[in-house]
Amino acid sequence: MKVEAVRIGGSPPAPLLTLIVGPSAETEAVSRTNRDFAERHELRLQWWTQLLARPDATLHRNISPRQSNSISTASSIPGIALGYVITQKSCWVEVYVSGGGRAEADNNAIFDQLLAHSQEIEIAFGAALEWQRLDGQIACRIRCVMPGGFRSAPQDWEQIQEQQVAAMNRLNEAFRPFLRALRVPRAMDPA
Repeated sequence: MKVEAVRIGGSPPAPLLTLIVGPSAETEAVSRTNRDFAERHELRLQWWTQLLARPDATLHRNISPRQSNSISTASSIPGIALGYVITQKSCWVEVYVSGGGRAEADNNAIFDQLLAHSQEIEIAFGAALEWQRLDGQIACRIRCVMPGGFRSAPQDWEQIQEQQVAAMNRLNEAFRPFLRALRVPRAMDPA
């Protein structure tokens, strides 16, 4: 219902009630946002369900598909995860250094130890990696970004996921010896 004041000639203002049929522009915008949100979550769930069903995705075999934009599994070091990330138009695999109760300085120290071996790691991986120390944040990340995301054509998903899983398997193999050799801050030594 829309309420307006009208005046005829010199009369005092009177209410004019107009019945508005259909949703307002604001209601339509909220509805569209809600649909996009639900669709995005459904597409990501479909993406992870398909990726995790791949026989070559063994590293994450104990992970359940979800609606989030990432899934990860713990490495041999607490607070260091090997993860998949998906966006609308890209995807990546990453080593994510965070958590485990460590402070930013401790995570940065771990990152720096790995960075000191970046050439060896990239040779073992077979490509350049993005080394992101993320100063000012608790986390650090090393990743390989690839084109193709959950808004890609469904018929392209298999090829994109094949590349993503192959990259994860290479990432795991490339980092494994360097993760074993890390000097982890004393508070984080495994018990």
